[in-house]
Amino acid sequence: MALSRAEVSAALQDVETAIRDILFGSDELVLSYVQDVAQGVGKRLRPQLLIVFADIFGEPDRRTTVNTAACCELLHTASLIHDDVIDSAETRRGLVTLNRRYGNEIAVIVGDYILALAFQRLTRIRDFMLLELTMATSKLLALGVIEEARKRNHLELTEDEYLEIIYFKTGSLFTHACEAGAYLGGASEDELATVRDFGRAFGQGFQVVDDLLDLTQTEAEAGKPTFNDLKEGRITLPVIHAMAVNPARTTALVGGFQREPLAENAQHFREWLHECGALKYTLARAESFFAESRRQLAAIAANAKNPASALLIEPMVEQVTARIPAWITTGGR
Repeated sequence: MALSRAEVSAALQDVETAIRDILFGSDELVLSYVQDVAQGVGKRLRPQLLIVFADIFGEPDRRTTVNTAACCELLHTASLIHDDVIDSAETRRGLVTLNRRYGNEIAVIVGDYILALAFQRLTRIRDFMLLELTMATSKLLALGVIEEARKRNHLELTEDEYLEIIYFKTGSLFTHACEAGAYLGGASEDELATVRDFGRAFGQGFQVVDDLLDLTQTEAEAGKPTFNDLKEGRITLPVIHAMAVNPARTTALVGGFQREPLAENAQHFREWLHECGALKYTLARAESFFAESRRQLAAIAANAKNPASALLIEPMVEQVTARIPAWITTGGR
C-alpha cells in the first residue's frame, strides 16, 4: 500500500527517535549539534528519500528502514562537521559551527564519533549489503573532499571534473539513500540501477543549486556566509562558465574578491556572472538534472509495487528548486 505524507512524517519521527537512541549517552554537545543542524530547508531530505523508495518497491521491515535512514542522516551530519573544519566555517544554517565553538580538534573527533556510532548500529542489523553500501558511500564522500581540496583555486577546472566532484561529495549520499531504501524494499538489480541513476541526477542537481545560491543569496537568506565557495577557492559551475566566456575578466574579478572579500567586490562578481550568462547556464544545468531525475522516477514508478508512493518524490524536487531566486531569469539584482 502506498505511503501517505502523514505516514512519512510518522516514519521521520521514528528516525528522530532512532537517532537519539544511537547517540544515547553521548556528550550533550553531540546531541545538541545533531538536533540543531537538522533545521532548515533540507531537513531530513535523505531519510525521506530512503523511506519512500523502500515503500515504492515493497513492504520493508519498518525498524530496519528507520534505523538505516537514521544512520544515513548521521553519515550526512558527520560529513557536514568535517566540511566545516576544512572550510573554517563559522556558521551552519545560522548556527555557530562546532569548530568555531570548540575548535577543530573537538569537531573532527565529534564527526568521527558520530560515524562510529552509525556503523555500530548498522552492524546490529546484520545485513552485509547495507554495510557495504554505506561504507562505499563513506569512501566516495571522502574522495569528494580530497578532490575538492586538490582542485582549490584551479580556475581551469572543467565542467566534467566539477560534476565528478559534486557526485562524490553530494550525489553519492543521495544515491545511497535511494538505493538503500530500494534494496530494503526488494528492488531487483535492474531496478536498483535505475534508482542509482535517479539518485545521481537528483544529488547533482541539488548541489548545482546549492552552488548557485552561494553566489546569489544574501547571508540572511542562506543562513550562512555567502560567497564562501569563492573565498575558499572552490571553483563551481558559474565560475567555470564565466571562465569559458572571458577568462581574463573572470580571473581578475576572482582575484579581486579573494584579496578583498568585501560586499562591493562580491556584487561586482555577481553582476558579471549575470551579464555573461553564467547564472542562467547554471540554472539550466540544474533543471536538466532534475528533468533527468523525473525521467528515471517515471521509469521506476512504471514497474513498482507501490507506484503511487513515487508521487511523494516530486515535492522533494520542488523543495530544492523553490530556493532559486527568480531574479536570475528575470533580471539583475
